[in-house]
Amino acid sequence: MDNITISNMALSHIGVANIDRIDEASEPARLCKQFFDMARRSTLRRFPWPFATRRETLGLLDTEPGDYAYAYRYPKECVAIRKLYDENYQEIPEYQRYKILGDKEGRVIYTNVEKCICEYTADVKDCDLFDDGFVEALSWKLAADIAFKLTGNQNIQNQCLQAYNAYFDEGSTDAANEENELDPRLDRFARARF
Repeated sequence: MDNITISNMALSHIGVANIDRIDEASEPARLCKQFFDMARRSTLRRFPWPFATRRETLGLLDTEPGDYAYAYRYPKECVAIRKLYDENYQEIPEYQRYKILGDKEGRVIYTNVEKCICEYTADVKDCDLFDDGFVEALSWKLAADIAFKLTGNQNIQNQCLQAYNAYFDEGSTDAANEENELDPRLDRFARARF
């Protein structure tokens, strides 16, 4: 799987001829190149896809955290933070939330959790890592993004957007069904026994 294959899937959704290279001198190739990364990142951000899930111990910053005890650098390849954990991999409770702000070097996570570990969706660019449901959704997202510019038909763009949402729902449900996470309530009771 590569960005050409996914781009050609998107082009076929809107009835436009395939491209051979992403950098060829054609309007379809130019638009696929222009919108591919944004469509990929947007589709990644909407759901914690297992293939893109990463965990990382956050780097403590030497900065004044204000209302919080600690400040950490936002993970470099992160498109969306999903959970924060303490050093024992216990998810931080709802009342102990975090805040994300920017500084001159990027984004900063403020929290009261010492030795914080972050679970996030990474900015995965290697198409070989994408699962099939993600590829299908991404191809429809890209089709929706380029449809009007290539066809001039708002209805085709709207149909692509509807298909994107349907395939996204199907793909994210399939991905979620692959996971085997403990129910937090059951996990709490199991920990109380020890």
